[in-house]
Amino acid sequence: MSASIRFFALCTLAACVPLAQAGNLASQDQQGTDNLAIVDQREGMANQAEQFQEGSSNVSNIVQQNNGNVARTLQAGPDNRVRVEQSLVANRVVVQQTSAGYGNEATVIQNGVLNDAEVVQTFGRASLYQEGTGNGFQVVQTVAGNSLDGSSIGAGNRTVVNQYGGGIATTAQYGEDNRIVLTQDAPYFGATARITQEGTQNEVDVTQLGNGRYTGGRILLDQKGQGNVMQVNNNAALGLLDFTQDGEGNELVVGQHGRDDSVVGSSRGGHNRVQVSQDYENSLTLSQEGFYNEIEVEQGPEGNEAAIVQFGDANQVSLTQRSARMVSSTATITQTGSGNRSIVMQP
Repeated sequence: MSASIRFFALCTLAACVPLAQAGNLASQDQQGTDNLAIVDQREGMANQAEQFQEGSSNVSNIVQQNNGNVARTLQAGPDNRVRVEQSLVANRVVVQQTSAGYGNEATVIQNGVLNDAEVVQTFGRASLYQEGTGNGFQVVQTVAGNSLDGSSIGAGNRTVVNQYGGGIATTAQYGEDNRIVLTQDAPYFGATARITQEGTQNEVDVTQLGNGRYTGGRILLDQKGQGNVMQVNNNAALGLLDFTQDGEGNELVVGQHGRDDSVVGSSRGGHNRVQVSQDYENSLTLSQEGFYNEIEVEQGPEGNEAAIVQFGDANQVSLTQRSARMVSSTATITQTGSGNRSIVMQP
């Protein structure tokens, strides 16, 4: 094992660097196994830290507080761990973990002003927490067996997640002007997305892709507040979308283009709109409660099922089920209230 650390002190297995208040800068380089690198920059001013570890079972830890925080960690090898904590002023962190094996973990915690985090992993597990304004994090996870648990609290939250090879992504946003863009490509192992948003002007854009006939995929969406928009595109078979919307001005647009996919969900409030397009032996169960609700569904070309329930006033349902090869579809619609309208077409 060899270890070299370039800054104001030299250590072999562990490095701990409390730097001066002005002009903070730390650069660490370690090679081998079971290395520990620590940078502590809590005294303020223009903080910057960079760590590089090559090998296995290495640990990287960076703490930064006050002023121009910037942290970057690169780890090459399996079973490595990273933890970065930043608070106050211009926070930014970049974590890269690449390996030919499993077991990499990354934890990022950011509090206060211009939070920005980027994590790139192979066979990894990431945990991110942001609180403040201008929150944004981007996660790219490749190969297989990946997981993400991320949350943002504040205004102007932006989350971008790309998972390749199957994985589990859990994201939550609380505040205003929130947006999540999540893409999962699961050709063999399936994928799961759990998304929670609470606040105003929330947007979700989820895409699940699958190359196999029985790849599977689960999308769980929960939105509360005003002006919520969900857009889902599912091209994997055996997929499930389970959604809940609570508030006003909610909109959901779903496209499921695999076999044996299903949509289950409910929306409560006013001016809610749900639009669903499904192909090949899919099922749909929807409920809406409130006023000026609208549901538009198109299923085809064979063996589909739809059950829709609406409670309230001025509700509208438009359902089209296209049949082929003498395979029938079924539809059940229940409306309670006044000014309701229902149209069913089964050509």
